[in-house]
Amino acid sequence: MTITSLLEQIRSEDRCRGYQFYGEATTEDSFMLIGEWETRNDWERHVHSEHFAVLLGSLELLSAEKRPNFRLLSHVDLTGL
Repeated sequence: MTITSLLEQIRSEDRCRGYQFYGEATTEDSFMLIGEWETRNDWERHVHSEHFAVLLGSLELLSAEKRPNFRLLSHVDLTGL
């Protein structure tokens, strides 16, 4: 299974708003993955899914790092500013 086909499966998961995968142009083993979920609970469900486990394994094979580094970001509502 390729990363592209796996991302398509993840994007079709319930309550997934989007899932994008980027590679840095100047560094061969540097990647950025941005996933958007309706709620934090939806994200946590995804992190414990089979899709995420397969993706994590694939990223570990692609990267020189032993374990990818993940950060949880929160939505900032700027409509009232």
